[in-house]
Amino acid sequence: VKLSPLAQVEYAVKDLDYSMQFFAEVFGEHEVEATFSRVLTNPALDIRHAGFGKTVQQLCQPLMEGLPHSTAAQEFGNCVHNLCFLVENIDAIVANCHEAGLEALIEFPMGDNWLQLLAEDNIQGNHQSYIFDTRAVFGFQLELAETPWREEPEPPIMLPAYGPQWAAEGADSGNTLRGINVVIDSLERTLHALQSVFGGAVSLWRPAAPYGDDSGHFMVVELGQVRLVY
Repeated sequence: VKLSPLAQVEYAVKDLDYSMQFFAEVFGEHEVEATFSRVLTNPALDIRHAGFGKTVQQLCQPLMEGLPHSTAAQEFGNCVHNLCFLVENIDAIVANCHEAGLEALIEFPMGDNWLQLLAEDNIQGNHQSYIFDTRAVFGFQLELAETPWREEPEPPIMLPAYGPQWAAEGADSGNTLRGINVVIDSLERTLHALQSVFGGAVSLWRPAAPYGDDSGHFMVVELGQVRLVY
């Protein structure tokens, strides 16, 4: 599996303006990828992107009841809904998910979105995207899309995590996202599922070990150049 750096941390939020203001006032971050987020906005979700530690935080305010983001916001309040990665072959990784017993929560086509953002002769691949119902196993839902361009446009429509483009875009605040803490029931089950889906694209950075106070165990894995602390 060939995996991009982390593309987005995606949130379900109840008040989009408040959440954007939070990133601005608390972390000194501001909106990024404005053109991309406006293209992604749809009747179900109002979407904005904020930078944070050279990563993109996708803030989604649900506009329709009964859909996954709305359900998550009602159940948890403002929360991380999913992590998003671009992959080289979407069909292969979707097959891995199915073999691991993971089912798609949402499937949605992106072809019309890419036509608004890319030259037609620069578009390639499978335009079907997925959010898999992986919260019980991974601690978050998993969004996957196939890289849509033959040659990455300049300037980029998507800022790659930790890439040099952040400084060029004037969006490098000096913050650093060093890891994402995730709480799950079984380290062994989670590691097995991650390896089944991502193969060599996931690495065990620190094996399972007890906390100093014996209140539990933790491990650290690296996925898409971000460390997940379980």
